[in-house]
Amino acid sequence: MSAVNQELVDEQAYSWTEMHKKSALSYLILAALQKQPMWSKELEKHIVTVTGWSISERALYRVLSRMHKQGSIEFTAESAERTGADRKVYAISPEGKALLAAMQDELLYLAKV
Repeated sequence: MSAVNQELVDEQAYSWTEMHKKSALSYLILAALQKQPMWSKELEKHIVTVTGWSISERALYRVLSRMHKQGSIEFTAESAERTGADRKVYAISPEGKALLAAMQDELLYLAKV
């Protein structure tokens, strides 16, 4: 039996994680918004805290835009406390709640494999 090449394992695990971040981001957004509505900076902080991943603002906005077009999230414009500038506060939609439940069922199934 040969020794494990840990460097190779680490490299492949990193590559796998990077590949799955995009799809996991939708799940993480829905899970966060199920708890409470949030604006993009709050979502970003929450996801980084929960996962330890770094995510670009651009990637987050792309996913939020796609999810809004698909109907899984909604937003309202609210004024920021300090600046008064409009910002979007995102919330999960009824379709998003159903999608999150389906995703959770699939993850539970995969965990059993």
